[in-house]
Parts: sequence; structure tokens; C-alpha cells
Amino acid sequence: MSDEFEDFEDFEDDVGLDEEDKKYAKTDRKAWFKGEKGAVYRVGLMYFHPLAIAVMRAAKKKKPDITREELEKVGQAALAKRAEALGKPADQLQDHEKLNLDTAKFHRVDAHFKEGFGFCVSRLGMDGADMDAIWAMMGDKKSYFCTTLLLYPVNREGEVNKEMLKAGNFDTKPWRFSGKVYGQLHKVAAGLRSNDLSIATQDLTLTCTNTDFQNFDIQPSGKALWRRIASLQAVALPKVVAQYEEMRKPFRELSSADLASKLNVSVGGGSQGTDVDADEFDELLDQV
Repeated sequence: MSDEFEDFEDFEDDVGLDEEDKKYAKTDRKAWFKGEKGAVYRVGLMYFHPLAIAVMRAAKKKKPDITREELEKVGQAALAKRAEALGKPADQLQDHEKLNLDTAKFHRVDAHFKEGFGFCVSRLGMDGADMDAIWAMMGDKKSYFCTTLLLYPVNREGEVNKEMLKAGNFDTKPWRFSGKVYGQLHKVAAGLRSNDLSIATQDLTLTCTNTDFQNFDIQPSGKALWRRIASLQAVALPKVVAQYEEMRKPFRELSSADLASKLNVSVGGGSQGTDVDADEFDELLDQV
């Protein structure tokens, strides 16, 4: 007969609903970068497309009628060249070794925000007029942008603590922001290009000017340290690649039917709930 006590340790991580277990119900609000008013950050933009995708897209742009087979050969050739440069077979390249580090990219998401409900990825225009009427109740659809940041250890003035950096004390976090911040990044990028520089190869200084609305003053701050320090790059790139999946899902996603259900709104004359108009929507949200 087996010893009923031998697996005692296997149950140590289980939780119940006692007061002492309540701490585990808290969500990790630190997963995404959020600036605090007056704080200064030095960061590197570290969201990049795979090299094969980058060269295939460039080939498609140059020759719109290129075949899929030809595109794949272009991608395979680029990876073979990268593998040769790294001295390893192409099938042994790790994900972070397959990136095109020449161009910084941003993931765009269209979403709605409503007080009392929060953010939700938009399906406006995707599921028919009846569903569009429900999505319209969520307010305007706006574009938001995401990337992944390397956050250097800095003092209050944004100066890098070199000793901490040498010891490997840095952080990487996904960052989501508004079209206003994206517009600022465009201006910074344009200024760098005028000096034959790329925002992909430069660090930025972010000074938070408003915590609630996440507004920033953005300035270039010199050549990216993570590109100059090989040991830092070797550790940082795998970390940020591991965060790409999370970064590409900044808000909750609901089907149109799920949204209607949560709002208790009927669709197409059905008996799902009670129809509401825009004036009643705010009151309805208080019940969600």
C-alpha cells in the first residue's frame, strides 16, 4: 500500500479562499511599463521583426507579382547568411538571432475605452450593422501602439548607473501608448534620420509629464548602450523576444456577442436582454 503522506510537499502551492490567500488575487500591474510624473527613464526600443519576414516584405514591395516560392527562397537565403555570420547551421538559430535589428517596429491595436468598463480591442466594422451599434456604445475607436523596452538603471536625472548595469541590473517591459506618443516618436525618428541615424540604434530619454494620461517628453540620448555592450545584448534580446506575445495583446479581447452579453443588450430583435440607447449606457456600465 502506498504511503499517503509521501506527497505532502506537492500540496504546498495550493490556495484556498481564506483571508491569508487573498494576496494571490492581485494582478501584476507592473507587467507593463508605466511612467510616474517627474521620473526620467533611459530606454531602448526593442521590438523587431524576424529577418526573413523583413526581407520578404521588401522583396514583395519591390516586385508585387513575386511568387510565394520565390519569397520563401529570399527568406531562406537571408537566414542562411545570418547563420554563416554567426558560425552555426541555419536550423540552430535561436529566435533572437533571427531578428532584423535595422528597423524598430510597433504593434498597432484598435481599441475602445469606456469609464467603468476599461479597454477592449475593437471589432467595429467586422460583424455587421447590429454589432456595430453595440460597439459604437463603447465610444470612439482609437489606435494604440506597443513595443518592448529595455529600461536601464538610472538616477533621478536619468543618468545610467554603470555599476548596476555591469552587474546585469536592467529591466525589460512591454509598453503601450497612444497615438500622441507615437506621433512624438515619429518626430524624434525624423530628426535622427536627418543626421543619418536610426531610432533603432539610439536610446531614448522619456520624461513622464502626466501619470494618468501617460504623457512623455521624448528625446534621443545617444547610441543604444545595449548595442555597444555585447554581453548586455546577449542577455536582453532573448528576454524581450519572450515578451513579444504578451506585448501584442495589450487589451482584453471580446467577440461582439460576448460584448452584447456583458452589456445585457439584445441583438437583432433577440431575447438576450434589454435594448438600451446611448443615454442609458453609462448607467448600465455601473452594473457591469
